[in-house]
Amino acid sequence: MVQEAGFKDYVVFSLAFLAILIGVSGVLALAVFAYDKHQNRHVPRETIRSPELISGDEKYALSAIGEDSAYKFFQGKSWFGWMIYLATVGVQIWLLFIFVTAADIDLADETSALVYTWKCPRDRVECEFKGDLTLQGWVLFFILMVAYLMKDFVNGSKLVVLSAKERHVRDARVRYFVGGTVLTAVTLFTLGVSVIYNYATATSNPELVANSVIILFISDLDENFYGILMAINPSWVEEMSCEVRGPDDEESETIRDLKREMEDLKREMKDLCESLQLLQQQVRGGNATQPQAGGGGDKHSNVSSRSRSSSDGGSDLSHSPPNFGNKRKHRRGRNSSRG
Repeated sequence: MVQEAGFKDYVVFSLAFLAILIGVSGVLALAVFAYDKHQNRHVPRETIRSPELISGDEKYALSAIGEDSAYKFFQGKSWFGWMIYLATVGVQIWLLFIFVTAADIDLADETSALVYTWKCPRDRVECEFKGDLTLQGWVLFFILMVAYLMKDFVNGSKLVVLSAKERHVRDARVRYFVGGTVLTAVTLFTLGVSVIYNYATATSNPELVANSVIILFISDLDENFYGILMAINPSWVEEMSCEVRGPDDEESETIRDLKREMEDLKREMKDLCESLQLLQQQVRGGNATQPQAGGGGDKHSNVSSRSRSSSDGGSDLSHSPPNFGNKRKHRRGRNSSRG
């Protein structure tokens, strides 16, 4: 079948398939990067690279890969952790290629797992079909593949999209792109190998399901390797994982915290200046209105006091007239005493 498409064998087809998957991931990342840059062309850089968004992306990347998987070492900065990560991926692809080579049609190779479902006895002219594989078996096969591999495919695609976000630095973009591309490629390659191997060897529905389960077990090797490392030395594993941050990460986090505090202080100073200006306006308005009210009151009080004094004086004059007769009598008395 692959020979008709121009490939030499299944091995060459599988290599081309992996190359196409990597190329599609690159095109997807470039498209998302261009779209994200266009959408955020008017957004300030400080807003785009929000610490809350970056921290949320880191947590999502860890949950997408799996906290109990050797794949999570790609988020750390330990070279040994990256070696374990790449070694795990290499072992998985190596085992999958064993099934690919076993499915090749090579009549001269006795180790080929190819099964012939048509039997042509020498004493008969017509050949007989001996296979029991039906459409039901293939339907169950794809249901099993989707149920087991769809989550990894979606998470890997989301990591590739995440790697194209403008808010991440170059180091984070590379890690997200490598992690997402590897997860997506291994997942789809597992599906492709299952189809190739079952198409070449499965002759019944139970055999089709059994072969699929065996191949799917290869995709769980990352979790098994991680479990072995945790059994040997848990603290050593935590040092290589993304949960333990290096000095550079701590320093960058401190800088981000200081920037957040500076932004909060700027906002508080702005609010304080606005409140102070409003208070000054109120004080100036009060000073402008107070003399008028005070002056009017003083005049009114002066006028009322004058009126009271005049009324008091008038009452004195009316009630106590000058006693000129008494003064004359007093003078006469003094004169008579002198005489």
